[in-house]
Amino acid sequence: MALLPSYIALREGSAQSRKDRKMKRQILIIILPILVFALMACPGTMKGIDRYSGKRVYFSYEDQRFGSGEIQVTMPDGERFVGRIVDEPTVDTSKGYPNVYEFPGNTEIFLQGDRGGNMRCKFRLSDTIIGFRGGGYGLCETEDGRVIDVFTR
Repeated sequence: MALLPSYIALREGSAQSRKDRKMKRQILIIILPILVFALMACPGTMKGIDRYSGKRVYFSYEDQRFGSGEIQVTMPDGERFVGRIVDEPTVDTSKGYPNVYEFPGNTEIFLQGDRGGNMRCKFRLSDTIIGFRGGGYGLCETEDGRVIDVFTR
């Protein structure tokens, strides 16, 4: 008779152990793809329109990790700008970016041009953790006053 309670206790412990292993496996199956997705770079493109000339401006980006990324812009005249997301957004209004200063964005980028010019952009992203691929809109302005409206999706 003493064997029966021991056998039942052993079997119940084994069932609990199987449940624990199954739950750990399910958690791993859920978390692992999320981590891989979050750590990989996600490139994409955006389109912009020069507010004054009406010409298209092409943007390409690469979201890297949470809240970081790089962006490249090709202007209609061929000038290329490259920059990264700024950790602590600050727009210096004395540098000639009044439109960007007034734009209610949550992500800011400072870009340097291959012809010596500078550009500042602000984006209102739907989700700053996901980055540009999550959607949103933005505004860019060169230091000589060219303004570009940007749509991320």
